[in-house]
Amino acid sequence: MKRLVLLGAGHYRFDQCRVLVEPTVIAAGGRLVLDRAVELRAAEQEVVLASGERLPSQHVAP
Repeated sequence: MKRLVLLGAGHYRFDQCRVLVEPTVIAAGGRLVLDRAVELRAAEQEVVLASGERLPSQHVAP
């Protein structure tokens, strides 16, 4: 099944419209974290992820 996306300039295949997020984040000096937030700790200003990793809340994009 072909998937087409209609953009202002014409029709494009789905693979022509995707954005590679990780290289974009890295190029901007960031780190892509694919995880789930399980706890917000306001007093510590951090987010606890399902993996157990803790991120300072100022580093979490809205």
